[in-house]
Amino acid sequence: SLKKMFELQLMIHYKSFFYEQISRTLTSKNKLAKFGLAENNLCPKCKVVSNLEHALYECILPDFFSHTLARFLDVHLNEGKPEFIFLKENLFLFNIYFEQFSKSEYLQISLITLVAKEKCLQLSKDDRLEKWNKFNCISQSILIAQFTSKLLTYANLNDDIIMCFHDFLIEKRDSF
Repeated sequence: SLKKMFELQLMIHYKSFFYEQISRTLTSKNKLAKFGLAENNLCPKCKVVSNLEHALYECILPDFFSHTLARFLDVHLNEGKPEFIFLKENLFLFNIYFEQFSKSEYLQISLITLVAKEKCLQLSKDDRLEKWNKFNCISQSILIAQFTSKLLTYANLNDDIIMCFHDFLIEKRDSF
């Protein structure tokens, strides 16, 4: 999967972000606190240590986003059968390649997860996160989908999965 990931036509910024993630050099709030650059190392929302795993997978936005993306993929790519929902950690955290994905689908899914993880890491350091709820997660997820679509469009790449996910978010927003 690592080789497949770096062979994708991803923007160098997101390949670099992924490399920093797997080499554990991204800066979490916990790291900032250890260097004296943050008041404390706690997540403003969850009141637990805001390490990289928490910021990228366990906090309110990454948990919502990874769960919602997995639900969408089960509906859209797996005929409604639950599979991705049980594999969301591998899918979201590690951008694992699954045989069901075409190259275009893997590119789109990888890019949206990288965009989402970057946003999650940024938000994990923001004290306003304390007041977040599901509506903030829905709106941020829609913005992440829109931004990813623009990145793909500017690169002359297909964004059909991203737009279907965007529509899924809007259609299901009241049932989350």
